[in-house]
Amino acid sequence: MKRRISAAMMVSGTILLLLSMIFSTVSFAAPDLGREESPRGVPLGQDQVCSDSSPPACRGQPVGTQIDDQPCKICAADPGGGGPVVHCHIAPCEEPECTSDADCDDGDACTGDETCVDGTCQAGTPPDCNDDNACTDDSCDPASGCVNTPNTNPCDDGDACTENDVCSGGECAGTDKDCSALDDQCVVGVCDPASGTCVPDNLPAGTSCSDGDECTEPDECDGAGACVPGPDVCGEPPECETDADCTNNDVCDGIETCVSGVCVDGQPLDCDDADVCTEDSCDPTDGCDNTPIAGCCIVDAECDDSDVCTDDACVGNACENTPVDPRPCYTGPAGTEGVGICQAGTETCSGNAWGECVGEVTPEAEICDGLDNDCDGEVDEGCECDPGAEQDCYPGPDGTEGVGLCQAGTQTCDENGQWGECVGAIVPADEICDGLDNDCDGSVDEGLGTTTCGVGECEETVDNCVDGEPQECVPGEPTAEICDDKDNDCDGKIDEGGVCGAPPPEGPPEAAPTPTPTPVVEVLGVEELPTAGIMPVGPALPLLPMVFSSLALIGGGLLLWGDEDE
Repeated sequence: MKRRISAAMMVSGTILLLLSMIFSTVSFAAPDLGREESPRGVPLGQDQVCSDSSPPACRGQPVGTQIDDQPCKICAADPGGGGPVVHCHIAPCEEPECTSDADCDDGDACTGDETCVDGTCQAGTPPDCNDDNACTDDSCDPASGCVNTPNTNPCDDGDACTENDVCSGGECAGTDKDCSALDDQCVVGVCDPASGTCVPDNLPAGTSCSDGDECTEPDECDGAGACVPGPDVCGEPPECETDADCTNNDVCDGIETCVSGVCVDGQPLDCDDADVCTEDSCDPTDGCDNTPIAGCCIVDAECDDSDVCTDDACVGNACENTPVDPRPCYTGPAGTEGVGICQAGTETCSGNAWGECVGEVTPEAEICDGLDNDCDGEVDEGCECDPGAEQDCYPGPDGTEGVGLCQAGTQTCDENGQWGECVGAIVPADEICDGLDNDCDGSVDEGLGTTTCGVGECEETVDNCVDGEPQECVPGEPTAEICDDKDNDCDGKIDEGGVCGAPPPEGPPEAAPTPTPTPVVEVLGVEELPTAGIMPVGPALPLLPMVFSSLALIGGGLLLWGDEDE
């Protein structure tokens, strides 16, 4: 028995389909209103050529052409010309800034000589007005050039016997040091140019002087700094008659003698001990006195101030105790200075003691850094590798690397030059059901066994892994127990309940249900349909609800599930 479509509806989409194809392949081009061509074929808005109505020199020439017979004139488009053809006129062009160096002279002597390079003025090099004279102020006058104006600044003329040095007239000059405090009738104070100190200078013998006695004249200097009285001119009794009369209780002027009634000093005592570090003098009672001069010296040893932080030296008979400069220092083991990273430092002296050695580098524990840290002449001894280096590693059994999931990892060299842990390596593991070779033996999902479930006729056995997927064991469905020496109802018992030899059940057996025919759908072509629409046939009107709820559009025909056609 089959069931045919009793109604169909003809739907023609051919026209709509054709229209769709036409509109999808046809395009409409809009006119390009902005691309009008000029008669000469030059698109408007692009580089253009002057029209035949332009000045003769420009006709047919591109806009911007230089006019040969008119210097610095070019063909320029007339902005008010309009129209598709470019009308040009002759316009001035920009002239160069200069044609020679003379065009670039700015009249400023302080900017140097300007030059003309490729039509452009280039600045010159300003003059150096420094005359290396501290007594002039150096400047530059745009009109005349360098000007060195004398100033009145303090300065140093290099003369130890001048003071209050100051600039004057472009030169450094000072005032002579005043040594007049040492002046006497027969002595004049002078400045020692070597030391800059005032020293006495005896006037020559015979230089006129005065002893304060009007009855003795002429008085004269003796060349040793003393004024010697002249003869008595007052007619008084003679000062002496014998040498014994001439004792003046002054041992410094020697033994006096009586000459023509006048006591004359003898040879003065020579108190010079030839020691530059003593002040030589004569006491009228005690005679010569040679007092040591504080700070005076002859040799360096005399200048020791017992301070290790000074260099003691005798310079020009004067002690100089100069603070010592910092000195090199090294506290590391002998033989290591200057080896590897080891180097000396610097120590500074203060408070009569040398300070800490600063900046030195002494031996350290060797590390792998390309340096000789322990200063033994060897670099990175004991290092397996360079810090930061990497290498492949594989801790698994031989023959398994690169098989299945097994793969190498990476080791990194640590700061001590030792290889670190192998990171990222995959080694053999227990096989699991995942479609992969976990134990890296070349086989996939092997040895995972089987599983059995259920009893009796319900017993089932399955492989635990199939195509990388774990399997579930599901027992079979039990049936009614019959006498067949099997456990049909899967309760662990065979032929129980008297199924073997028991009386047949009372009453007729139940009739098997009549199978319901399966509807058959037949697709009718357009040519088989008598009309377009829904056409019920036969007595199957009760199926109309199903008909209207089961529409299907196939090709060009509308199919309805419906009534029976015997």
